[in-house]
Amino acid sequence: MEAIVGLLSHADNAIMAGKPVEAGAFCMKVLEIDPRNARALDIFGDALNQQGKREDAAVQYRKALQIAPSHS
Repeated sequence: MEAIVGLLSHADNAIMAGKPVEAGAFCMKVLEIDPRNARALDIFGDALNQQGKREDAAVQYRKALQIAPSHS
Protein backbone atom coordinates (compact mmCIF):
# COMPACT_ATOMS: atom_id res chain seq x y z
CA MET A 1 0.00 0.00 0.00
CA GLU A 2 1.38 3.39 -1.03
CA ALA A 3 0.33 5.09 2.20
CA ILE A 4 2.41 2.66 4.24
CA VAL A 5 5.47 3.11 2.03
CA GLY A 6 5.22 6.89 2.40
CA LEU A 7 4.74 6.73 6.16
CA LEU A 8 7.71 4.38 6.55
CA SER A 9 9.83 6.72 4.45
CA HIS A 10 8.87 9.63 6.71
CA ALA A 11 9.64 7.50 9.78
CA ASP A 12 13.08 6.58 8.40
CA ASN A 13 13.84 10.21 7.62
CA ALA A 14 12.76 11.30 11.10
CA ILE A 15 15.00 8.68 12.74
CA MET A 16 17.97 9.81 10.66
CA ALA A 17 17.22 13.44 11.56
CA GLY A 18 17.24 12.60 15.26
CA LYS A 19 13.49 13.12 15.68
CA PRO A 20 12.40 9.93 17.45
CA VAL A 21 9.02 11.22 18.63
CA GLU A 22 8.08 12.14 15.07
CA ALA A 23 9.35 8.78 13.80
CA GLY A 24 7.30 6.97 16.41
CA ALA A 25 4.17 8.84 15.36
CA PHE A 26 4.63 7.76 11.74
CA CYS A 27 5.17 4.17 12.87
CA MET A 28 2.01 4.25 14.95
CA LYS A 29 0.06 5.34 11.86
CA VAL A 30 1.48 2.41 9.91
CA LEU A 31 0.67 0.00 12.74
CA GLU A 32 -2.93 1.23 12.81
CA ILE A 33 -3.20 0.13 9.17
CA ASP A 34 -1.00 -2.97 9.43
CA PRO A 35 -0.30 -4.14 13.00
CA ARG A 36 2.07 -6.82 11.70
CA ASN A 37 4.37 -4.51 9.74
CA ALA A 38 7.82 -5.63 10.85
CA ARG A 39 9.57 -2.58 9.39
CA ALA A 40 7.33 -0.19 11.33
CA LEU A 41 7.92 -2.18 14.52
CA ASP A 42 11.68 -2.06 13.91
CA ILE A 43 11.72 1.70 13.32
CA PHE A 44 9.43 2.19 16.32
CA GLY A 45 11.99 0.27 18.36
CA ASP A 46 14.71 2.58 17.08
CA ALA A 47 12.60 5.61 18.01
CA LEU A 48 12.02 4.32 21.53
CA ASN A 49 15.69 3.44 21.87
CA GLN A 50 16.69 6.98 20.88
CA GLN A 51 14.39 8.25 23.62
CA GLY A 52 16.15 6.07 26.17
CA LYS A 53 13.18 3.69 26.48
CA ARG A 54 15.26 0.53 26.16
CA GLU A 55 12.70 -1.94 27.55
CA ASP A 56 9.93 -0.62 25.31
CA ALA A 57 12.29 -0.71 22.33
CA ALA A 58 13.14 -4.35 23.06
CA VAL A 59 9.44 -5.24 23.02
CA GLN A 60 9.05 -3.72 19.56
CA TYR A 61 12.17 -5.44 18.24
CA ARG A 62 10.91 -8.80 19.55
CA LYS A 63 7.55 -8.28 17.85
CA ALA A 64 9.31 -7.48 14.57
CA LEU A 65 11.44 -10.61 14.83
CA GLN A 66 8.43 -12.80 15.59
CA ILE A 67 6.71 -11.52 12.45
CA ALA A 68 9.77 -11.60 10.19
CA PRO A 69 12.60 -13.68 11.71
CA SER A 70 14.92 -12.87 8.79
CA HIS A 71 14.25 -9.13 9.20
CA SER A 72 17.18 -7.37 10.83
